[in-house]
Amino acid sequence: MWMSRIALAGLATFLSLAAVECGLRVRGHLLNRGLLENALTTPIEPPLDGPAELGHMIRLSRNRRIIYELKPNLDVTFKGHRVTTNENGFRGQYYPQEKPENVIRILGLGDSVMFGHGVADDEVYLAVLEESLNRGSDLHRFEVINTAVPGYSTAMEVETLEEKGLSYSPDIVILHFVRNDARLPNFVRKDAPVFSVRRLFLVDFVRASLRGEEPETQDLLSRRGLAKSPRHENLPRRFAEDPDRVPEEYRDMVGWSAVAESLAELAALRERHGFELVVVTNSVKQVDIIRALIAACDELSIPVVDVGEEYRRFLAAGGFDSLQEARLVVSKRNYHPSAQGHQIIADALLDWLRKEGY
Repeated sequence: MWMSRIALAGLATFLSLAAVECGLRVRGHLLNRGLLENALTTPIEPPLDGPAELGHMIRLSRNRRIIYELKPNLDVTFKGHRVTTNENGFRGQYYPQEKPENVIRILGLGDSVMFGHGVADDEVYLAVLEESLNRGSDLHRFEVINTAVPGYSTAMEVETLEEKGLSYSPDIVILHFVRNDARLPNFVRKDAPVFSVRRLFLVDFVRASLRGEEPETQDLLSRRGLAKSPRHENLPRRFAEDPDRVPEEYRDMVGWSAVAESLAELAALRERHGFELVVVTNSVKQVDIIRALIAACDELSIPVVDVGEEYRRFLAAGGFDSLQEARLVVSKRNYHPSAQGHQIIADALLDWLRKEGY
């Protein structure tokens, strides 16, 4: 008899704990929904005076694979320069989705390099390219749309094309590749993993209660649905890129295999939608990864504009020993292209487009 009572008591306890766990998971699901709506309706406002950080300039995206996006209608000072975004949340001039006649549209996919980290709006290479193309064309007008966002990976960039870019009917798509395209982006979603079997919400709740914390205690960015990405195990300045060391939701978005799959998806989109495709890279030192990129693009018949070669020629012609000495980067601490570096990228793309008949 007493064994039956113990068994019944154990079953009752288990069912009670299971009910509490289910309740906490439902609560987590509702909080996730609230985070998204809160992030979209009350984003973090940039400072009225003083410089903005990237966290001021982004918001959570409804698309889970895009993760975050630039906020529309920004007008801030970022890294010493004015940065504006149009009503679509892109850096650069606003263009409606419907493409006028006699217009050739170029759409850029990229991260902080294409975005123009550390340079002014009119110094970004896509803006320079647009001006050069229109200055030298009587038959067509060129419209260049820059969808780049600092920290994006190749997987996020291709998702951006599908989610946002294709509606602009691009004639040419430019993908800018950098080494960190295989890593996690700067931020990931701060969701409660309500479907994960590896986490017990009840245990987390008890731990937080014992520490005297509210389970939802987060910083300002976290309350808008985002968290800083985990870092590389041995290189703390880099974000994680090993699929076994990143959150489960993002494992198919990191590593070279994710880059290769994204390039293949991009090539398939090219065939379905009829746009021309080119990959541009401006790396000088990372020779092995660029060789892998070129080999992958060759298999997919994707042309590559290697601006790293242009940089090396510029260094040799001027007798410079480094990108810093040649002022091709913003500063010793900011290795993104300077205005001069962007000009060289724009010139290289202009040469390629001219050879293609534009």
